[in-house]
This record gives sequence, structure tokens and C-alpha cells, in this order.
Amino acid sequence: MGVDAGAPAAYLLGSGGAAVLNFPLWKASAMAQSGFGPRGGSYASAYAAALRPPYRGVASVVLGMTWARFAIFYGSDVGRAELEKTEAFRGTTAAVALPPLATATFVQCVNQPIIRGSVSLQDPNAAERTLAGALRRVAAERGVRGLWRGLGAGQGRCVFRARSFQSEHPRVESAPRDHRP
Repeated sequence: MGVDAGAPAAYLLGSGGAAVLNFPLWKASAMAQSGFGPRGGSYASAYAAALRPPYRGVASVVLGMTWARFAIFYGSDVGRAELEKTEAFRGTTAAVALPPLATATFVQCVNQPIIRGSVSLQDPNAAERTLAGALRRVAAERGVRGLWRGLGAGQGRCVFRARSFQSEHPRVESAPRDHRP
């Protein structure tokens, strides 16, 4: 299982497209989990609310999602290919599991402050208008460690998603072309 030289562009394009398409879902989830959104409505009403202003933090969220997805999926595939070059890892669960575990953990640690600030920007009553302002407020209220609040849950979710993709990817790659989903 190799990764071809043109792959980074494809991974980046796919990651960016997914980030743009998933932004409203992310915003609806962030608003609901933080108590900023409408209460007791349907999924459709929550999604509709996420499509309405404020649009603060859109660039940081989309760029954060893009680089994170790119790093996790491309890094996982490259890491697996590198591990499988050695006899000890060829065809092993470790070759499939370790790269997404390592890349997803790194990405989540780097992205957590961006996520934390971006979520607070979705509050319609937030005084901050920029990611930098939101990060300063979180650090002032909770200390610098507050920027990484929720990191454990985020890592678990991120690693699980990356691992799920990795377990399905080889099956699709090895399936006959006329039987691929």
C-alpha cells in the first residue's frame, strides 16, 4: 500500500471540501453542546440556526478542520506505508493503528485551543469578534491550561474516527472495482 506523489493535493482538496461542507454541522453541534442554540427543536431547526449569523470564526474553523483532516488521513497512510516497509510491521494491526493514533493525538493537541476559541465565538452574545480575542478571554478566565480543556474527549473522538477510516480503507482498496461502494 503506497501513497503516490500526487496524493497530498488530493488529500488536501478532499479535506478542504469536507471542512466546508461540514462547517454547518460543526457549528450546530458546538452551539447545542455549549447551550448557545435553540432549545428543544428538531435537528432541522438546529441546522437552520447554524446557517444563520454570526459567522465569526468560520475561517479558523474551516482551516483548522482542513489541516487536521489532511494531517490525519495523509499522515496515517504515509505512516502505515512506512511501517509496512519493515518485515516486523507488514500486515499487522500495529501498522494500521499506530499512525492514526500518533497523528490524531498530535493534531488534537495543536487544534484544541483553536477549537476552544472557535466554539466560544459561536455564542451570539460573545463580546469577542476574533479568534485571538476569544483565546485571550479563555486564558484570562481559566488560565493558559483552559485552552486545552476538553482535550481528552477530543482526542478519543479524533483517534476513533481516524482508526475507523483506516480499518475500512484497505477493504475498499482491495475490493474489485465493480464491487466498490
